[in-house]
Amino acid sequence: MRILVILFMCFVAISPAHALEREGIAAVVNNNVVTFSDIKARSALVTNTANRKFSPDMLRKIKLDSLDALINEEIQKQTASKAGIKVEQGDVDKAFEKLSSQNGLTSAQFKKVLNQKRVPVETLYEQIRAQISWSKLVQRQLRPKVNVSERDIDAAFDNIEKNSGEFQYNLAEILVQTNKDVSDKQALAKAKAIHKRLNKGERFSQIALKESDSPGASRGGDLGWVNVGQLDSNLEAKFKKMDKNTITKPIKTSDGYHILLLRNKKLVPIMGMAEADIPKVEKFKLRQILIPVGPKDTNKSVRAKQIKADSLRKSIKSCDDMAKKGEKFKNPGTREMGEFELVNLPKPIADNVRNVKSGRVAKPMFLREGISLIMVCKRSMQNVANISRDDAKSREQLATEIGMARLERLQKSYLKDLRATALIEKRI
Repeated sequence: MRILVILFMCFVAISPAHALEREGIAAVVNNNVVTFSDIKARSALVTNTANRKFSPDMLRKIKLDSLDALINEEIQKQTASKAGIKVEQGDVDKAFEKLSSQNGLTSAQFKKVLNQKRVPVETLYEQIRAQISWSKLVQRQLRPKVNVSERDIDAAFDNIEKNSGEFQYNLAEILVQTNKDVSDKQALAKAKAIHKRLNKGERFSQIALKESDSPGASRGGDLGWVNVGQLDSNLEAKFKKMDKNTITKPIKTSDGYHILLLRNKKLVPIMGMAEADIPKVEKFKLRQILIPVGPKDTNKSVRAKQIKADSLRKSIKSCDDMAKKGEKFKNPGTREMGEFELVNLPKPIADNVRNVKSGRVAKPMFLREGISLIMVCKRSMQNVANISRDDAKSREQLATEIGMARLERLQKSYLKDLRATALIEKRI
C-alpha cells in the first residue's frame, strides 16, 4: 500500500497553494522529521490567536516561517541531546506557568484559552522544551567562553564618556538573515514585503515577534537605548538621521537586511553628575481590561461591547477594583501591563493615557484585538539611572550588559553554523 501511495503521488501535481496541507513528512532534519501536522499546529499559534483574517499568501508565509522555526528548534534539541542535556517535564510546566502569568492567567485558564482557539497545548510545550534545552546548552558550552575583563569594563566606560552629550537612541529592529537556505535576493524581497506591511499599519512589535531573525525578536525587536558606536556603521548612518516613530527601508549588513524603528532619542549625560542634576522621567503603571472583538462580530454586537466598555469604565473606582472586575475577562490582554515611559508605549496608547490622572481609566479605544480599557494605576517621576566608573554596582551592571551582548552574538553564530552543517531535506 505504501508503494502504491508513493507511485500515485508521482503522477499527481501538488500546487504550492496546497502543498502545506498534506499529511506526512514536511522536512527531514538529520535523523528526525518535521511533519505537516507540526506545521499546522505551530501556525495555529499565530492564526488562531489573532482577531483578524489572513490572505492565502499570508497563510502560506506563516506556515513556511513555522517550518523554518521548527527546523531550528529540531537542530537545537538534537544538539542539546548529544551534549547529554535533558529537560524535565517539571521545567516545562514551570515555564508554561510563568508564560500564563505574563498573560494574566493561571495555567489552567491559559490552556482553556488555547483549546478555545483550537491551538494544541502540546505544540507550545514543545516550543518551550526546545527553548529550555537550547538555553541549557548555551549556558554550558557558550557561557564559559564569554569573559568580561576589567579592561573591557573600562573601555565601555570610556565609550560612555566619549558619548556624553551625544544622543541615545531607543531602537527596535526586524532582521531578515541571509544564510545557506536564504539568498541575498530572497532576504531583500522578504524585507521589502515586511516594510510594505509596516507602511500599511501593521504593528512593528508583532511582525518582529513572528518574522524577525534577530535575538531580540522575542521582545518585539526591542534593542533598548543604544549609544553611537554600538551597532553596525551602516545602521548607525541611518538611525542618526531618523525622526521619532519612523522606520527605515531595509538596510544591508553582513547579517542580512535590517528594518529599524526609532521610538525616541534623548540627550542624557549619565556620568559625573551631581545628585540634584540627575534628570527625571515620568513613568506610568498601567492595567488593562480587553473586551475581544473578532471578525464574526456584527455591528450590533460591537456596539453592545462599546456600551459595556463605557459602563465598565464609569464603575471602576481603583486599580484593585480594576483587577477584580478584570477576573471576568479570561483573555491574555486583560492583565497588569507594567510600568512604562510614554515613549516606550505604542503611540495610540501613549496618546490615550498621556493626560489621565492616577487612579483613572482612559477612554475605551479600539485595538486590533478588541476594545481596550486602560487604567493609570500610578504616575511617578523617577531618576534616570546614574552610573559611576568607581561604583562596584555600576561596574557589575555594565559587565553583565557586555557579557549578555556577547553571548547573544555567540549563540546566534553557533546556530547559524549548526544549520549550515545539518542535513536538511524540505519536502514542500
